[in-house]
Amino acid sequence: MTGWQLSDAHPSLVKFFPRLECSKGDSVFVPLCGRTPDMIWLAEQGLNVVGCEISDKAIEDFFSAVGLHPRRQSSDRLTLWQAGPYALYEGDYFDMTPDQVERIPVIYDRGSLVALPKEGERGRKAYMRQTRKLFGTGTKTLLITLDYDQSLMEGPPYSVDYEEVIWQYSFDHIIEFLSDTDILEQEQCFRQRGLAHLTEWVYLMTRYEPVYAGFSDIPTEF
Repeated sequence: MTGWQLSDAHPSLVKFFPRLECSKGDSVFVPLCGRTPDMIWLAEQGLNVVGCEISDKAIEDFFSAVGLHPRRQSSDRLTLWQAGPYALYEGDYFDMTPDQVERIPVIYDRGSLVALPKEGERGRKAYMRQTRKLFGTGTKTLLITLDYDQSLMEGPPYSVDYEEVIWQYSFDHIIEFLSDTDILEQEQCFRQRGLAHLTEWVYLMTRYEPVYAGFSDIPTEF
C-alpha cells in the first residue's frame, strides 16, 4: 500500500499509541506496510518494526529514506530485508507463516484492511483468516478504517464500516472504540471524488480465546 500514505506519522497512531502498552524492545507488525513513515515513528519509540509489503520498490524506497542498507535473505516465498530496527518481508502477506511473526504482541493496521476488497482470495475475509492463523491470544491491534458511501467512489481505500468490524472481530477479540472522526475537510482528494462524508474509525482490539471456540466456527459471512 503506497498511494495514500501520509508524509508524517498518523495522528491517531501518535494519540492512541499508549493504549498498546508497548515496552521498549517489543516488536510491532505492520501488514501491507508500503513505505509508511509510521514505521519510522514506531522505531523512534524504541520498537522493532516487522512489516510485509509486496512491492520491492516500496521497501527499497523506505530504506533509502531512512538511510539504511538492508541485508536480504530469502525466506520461503518471501525475501527479508533487514537493517537497524526494521525487518520487512517482501512478498504476499498470505504467504507468511507464524514463525515469521512469533512473539510479536502488537499489530498496527492503518492501511491493510481498507486496502482490500471484501470478497476474493485476497479480500478482507481472507485477510482476517490469515491474521488469525499468524497471531494468537493476547495480541493487541490498533485498527484504523475509513467509512464512506462506497457507491460514490471505488476503492482502494475501501469503506469498512463498524458493523463489518464488529461482526468479524467480536468472535475472539475485545473491541474498544477509540474514536470516530469526520476527516473529509482535510482530505480534499476524497471530496473531489464526490464523497459527502468520510469517517475515520479507530479501534483497539485484544485477541482472546473464546470459551465456546470448540463448539462454534469463526464467522465467515457479514
